[in-house]
Amino acid sequence: MLLTFSKDQFKDKILDGTKIHTIRTDKSERWKRGMKIHFWRGNPRNTNAKIKPHQFHESHCTSVQKIQFVWRTVNEGMLNEGRAVQVWIDGRNVTTDDQIIDALVKNDGFDSRKEFFEWFNEDFKGKLVHWTKLRY
Repeated sequence: MLLTFSKDQFKDKILDGTKIHTIRTDKSERWKRGMKIHFWRGNPRNTNAKIKPHQFHESHCTSVQKIQFVWRTVNEGMLNEGRAVQVWIDGRNVTTDDQIIDALVKNDGFDSRKEFFEWFNEDFKGKLVHWTKLRY
């Protein structure tokens, strides 16, 4: 199975073992334990790509977990408005578990919660695709 990355920010983290899973949509339930993963920078199917696609790693899918982000507007008085997110993994709300959230952010290759939630900044249902033994 091809696992493509459009940015170089994750390549080194995958190779050095810092990024140990990825979060993807999976409407067709294609990700399965035991599948071979081919890690690509760029999309090998896109012949018009500005960056030449190339495979940089191989591994196997060790497990798949459901993940969901649910965003809502938070009104804290007349002058202060913001957004809050709930994080669900395999149907369990882990929003208030700082250890899990911090591990999720780090293990997905991000340097901070801010960076992670700027990337995942809208409602989302998908899968955590693992290539190590870790599970949340």
